[in-house]
Amino acid sequence: MDLSKDCFEEREIKLLLVDDSAFMRQLMKDLLSEYKNIKIETASNGKMALQKIKELNPDVITLDVEMPILNGLEFLEVMKEQNIFVPTMMLSKLTKKNSIITMKALELGAIDFIQKPDSGFLAIELNKFSQELYEKIKILSKIKKPVKTSSLKELVKMKSNFIIPKVIVIGASTGGPRALYDIFMRLPSVSIPILVVQHMPPGFTSSFAKRLNEISLSEVKQAEDGEKMKPETIYVAPGDFHMGITNNGAIALNQNQQVNRVRPSIDVTLDSVANTYGGRVLSVILTGMGSDGKDGVAKLKKLGGKCIVQDEESCAVFGMPKEIIESNNADSIVSIDKIPEEIVKYLTNWG
Repeated sequence: MDLSKDCFEEREIKLLLVDDSAFMRQLMKDLLSEYKNIKIETASNGKMALQKIKELNPDVITLDVEMPILNGLEFLEVMKEQNIFVPTMMLSKLTKKNSIITMKALELGAIDFIQKPDSGFLAIELNKFSQELYEKIKILSKIKKPVKTSSLKELVKMKSNFIIPKVIVIGASTGGPRALYDIFMRLPSVSIPILVVQHMPPGFTSSFAKRLNEISLSEVKQAEDGEKMKPETIYVAPGDFHMGITNNGAIALNQNQQVNRVRPSIDVTLDSVANTYGGRVLSVILTGMGSDGKDGVAKLKKLGGKCIVQDEESCAVFGMPKEIIESNNADSIVSIDKIPEEIVKYLTNWG
């Protein structure tokens, strides 16, 4: 019997549910009622939520965006200004407008998001939602306040155009959007393609790619099936699609079965690039739960590839990087603010 798991299941998790809709607050409470270790308090706007944080010291916050008095984004800005940290998950409607707002929320410090249920949800969908919500709450409840890293304002510069690897693959899950923002704000435009696999549902990756494109020195776009990869371009795997490449360097998307319970899977992409380029691949594994990327990195390492992983102190969730480290397949273990220059180091000095 796994005693540590059982103990964690029984530990009380204080959840602050912030939503201006009385119906949504009640629905969420009803959906989580079967999980006896969740103690729920509610707030109808951001101002009330700030007061309840002081009173209740919650472990996790679920946050709506559109609220009176103090909306979700304004709430996150105040949290940031006042140096208040509570792991926060956004409740987001699947619309273009809300996906853009959700990406902004992740930049401001939200750790994760989940699609908000609506009146069109069937009973089976609500059951699936409640299970996913509970799992995410458990993950977020274990997150500690991240250690502050050094300034991310200085741009990293390339010292050489001589590059051995053919492609860079960056994989991330929970906490990944913010980590990717930090990397691409400072990474120079490089003369090889970059493939990004961020665990994210459909409907959000397009907005995510567009936001990365605004802050990156390279072009960032959502990957399209059949398009030929170009240098100085970053391709984000679409939600619900695995991303690989063909022998002639074209993007190949598919909806084959999930791998490691996710789609897109980092392992699928790494396996594909290994089949095409052998060991001439640089992989970067960032914050996230689980072990996605572990097998793919192992395959690349046997072929001569390299792997950088994010360190525990700067990870929201030290799951995927830990798996690489424990498999002895990490070439570098560095904080998020050091990853851009570490990438440049491997590109200019592969040996």
